[in-house]
Amino acid sequence: MNSVVKFFSNELLFSRADISVIHQAERSLRILGHRQEILNEYSALQKDPVLANDAAEELRQYALDLQRQCLEKWQSQHGNHPTIIKITAGEGGDDCHDWVRILRGMYMRVVPASPVEIIAESAARHGFKMVELKVDRLPFWLVALESGIHRLVRPSPFNKKGMRQTSFASVLVRPQVDKRKNEFVIKPSDLTFETFRASGAGGQAVNVTASAVRVKHLPTGVSVRCEESRSQRRNRERAIEILEEKLLRMESDEKAKQKQEAWLGRANASYGSTDIRRSYTETLLKDYITGIVLRNASVRGVLEDDQGLLPVLGQSILAQMAKLAESR
Repeated sequence: MNSVVKFFSNELLFSRADISVIHQAERSLRILGHRQEILNEYSALQKDPVLANDAAEELRQYALDLQRQCLEKWQSQHGNHPTIIKITAGEGGDDCHDWVRILRGMYMRVVPASPVEIIAESAARHGFKMVELKVDRLPFWLVALESGIHRLVRPSPFNKKGMRQTSFASVLVRPQVDKRKNEFVIKPSDLTFETFRASGAGGQAVNVTASAVRVKHLPTGVSVRCEESRSQRRNRERAIEILEEKLLRMESDEKAKQKQEAWLGRANASYGSTDIRRSYTETLLKDYITGIVLRNASVRGVLEDDQGLLPVLGQSILAQMAKLAESR
């Protein structure tokens, strides 16, 4: 997380996109609602040959400060929760499975060395059919706009003739919500209990009483078993606590998933899809939210370098905020 903050504190995002510093500051001013007169003073200073160098650096710092304010505003709106990313292969066979593998690595490298939990995955010969993972140090606000269809066009490494292949993958991003902030009430009438002897080493250590407890939540069918203590009462209380945590997790994750799926709609990760979020080739990256185009080595850097995707993520956020500000 600190590496993300440090990056956005020193990197003027749109400088790589051939968009002038003045244009970037203008964009940020519109988002934050500042008066245009502030910027006009800096524009006038740049025309003076004596003050040009100092004005350029001062303007860059000013634009950088506005950029940070915009990103902080977006962060407060979307939250700092850890991110769950689900990537599913579309049509394209081995190439699509490999494309899922590449995207998986790209998102994991946004925050290098972050703990990653594999929630589910379906492996294929050359990658994955589907992978769902939680990246603890990747905040949701940073990747909130990544859901959609991602397309890759390249000479296929699995084709002996090296023919070009188009591969698709759908990306679904959602936050891992803090369960402790939710309120969840379990009705006693919805629970059934079963007691049994806890497993043990046998011999003198054998448990001769039915201290282990299994509790089942009838509406969902979720059951929990607990045999941590030799006391049936303590095992019963602990089983209810574990069940509550499990139901909270299911509820919050399902709500977040439904919200993201509603936004994503029924986008089809296949040929002819009109719901492309971002398109990649060996030498060209086109982002359909920002309109930014990266060429040549920049594309490889986005896919393969540590934090390579960060500039694109930041530009996506600023562009989306500008659209929202202009539509008001």
